[in-house]
Amino acid sequence: MIIDGILLIFIVLTALRYGHRGFVVSVVSFAQWAGGLILGLLFFGRVRTWLADSTQIDERMTEFFTARFADGFGQTAGYDLIPKSMNGLAGEAPVAAAQANSAAQAAASGLTRLILSVAAFFLIILAVKLAAWLICLPFRNKEGGPLRAVDHAAGGFLGILIGIFLCLLSLALLSVLMGVLPEGAAVFLKKTLDASSFSGILYQQNPLLLMIGTLL
Repeated sequence: MIIDGILLIFIVLTALRYGHRGFVVSVVSFAQWAGGLILGLLFFGRVRTWLADSTQIDERMTEFFTARFADGFGQTAGYDLIPKSMNGLAGEAPVAAAQANSAAQAAASGLTRLILSVAAFFLIILAVKLAAWLICLPFRNKEGGPLRAVDHAAGGFLGILIGIFLCLLSLALLSVLMGVLPEGAAVFLKKTLDASSFSGILYQQNPLLLMIGTLL
């Protein structure tokens, strides 16, 4: 009965939480992160190209980083830092300097591309979050109304479903942990589950584990 009570309290709290937020806000809040990540991964390259073509910021960044890297690479490649016994292996000083400049340009180009990619990715996420905020704006109104009441009720029902799913997931993880827990703790949990009403049934016939078993 103890585990039954814990699971029941958890489901009620989840229903109250999602009921307070409302169905639309709850769904959109989840979708904005999933959609933002997916859209960011799919379109960050196009946004990066648009940023580069529209602002030429990539050229200025590359020039800046090339100048900074060239100084460091040039010092590292200088003959004063190379033992005389290795001068023949390192090549002539002008060749080493040219290689340092080429390496600086390559590193600057790569760093610029990385920065613009990250910036484009976060711009997409920001745009998705702004769109989600605009969608949820009518449902954040504190005033009552039939639409708001239905949204709260649907959010509570969604919370019940999510609570049940999380309980099933917890019981599935518990079945895995049973094999690694100390024997005394495992026996105690097994007896507690057997004494429970629906928790023991869900533990023995967990739909998630049955579904996974059919897929494997």
